[in-house]
Amino acid sequence: MSVESVIDKVGYVINAYCSRTNGIRKSLKKFEKWDLQFFPISFLINNVPAYELKEVWEDLPVRYQENVKLQLCLPCLRHYNKDNIQLDGPPPSIKMCWACKSEKVYVDQ
Repeated sequence: MSVESVIDKVGYVINAYCSRTNGIRKSLKKFEKWDLQFFPISFLINNVPAYELKEVWEDLPVRYQENVKLQLCLPCLRHYNKDNIQLDGPPPSIKMCWACKSEKVYVDQ
């Protein structure tokens, strides 16, 4: 793939994710596995909710799954919603979990 076509594809997937149809943003799980590799890691870290990232985690490329900063954006199932009953809403990301912060599970970089 040429650099120009990769840049076009990155622009396409970001635009498709951010555009709204009837006021509803497109979910990451609506994208093909092939398309997910074109999302920049920084975009996923800054713009995608933890629960939505969890839904597509297995479909992301291995290099994304190995990224520590992206792993910290996954929901904290260690301290919240262990039984997947979301009475309190979706769990926060690991980097936003107060219990993980107090246990110093990670160092903010």
